[in-house]
Amino acid sequence: MEDLQQILNEYPSPVFFKELSLIRSNNDIESIVGNKSYLKCLTLESKKFNIYISEDGWYSIPIDLETSKERRYYPTFESLMKQESSKFNDVWNKKFLEMLNDIT
Repeated sequence: MEDLQQILNEYPSPVFFKELSLIRSNNDIESIVGNKSYLKCLTLESKKFNIYISEDGWYSIPIDLETSKERRYYPTFESLMKQESSKFNDVWNKKFLEMLNDIT
């Protein structure tokens, strides 16, 4: 859950997303049986999906395909989002270059 909260802090809406919100599980017992906390995402391209983190990495499931069994795992949130959203990638690269310019 801390990782999900950190993402909300690092990537504010509407800069990186139209909407990004944390959906918390009600309790630890629900987390054990599979109902865990996740991020509800609406990209700048208006794609909707939920983002989860597991021992295998970060993954997304389109909201209209919540029962989908196929998952591709990514080592970082950023690598997942760069695949899901070209506009996220553009904004991320721009912000990264700004940070580098501030250092020099």
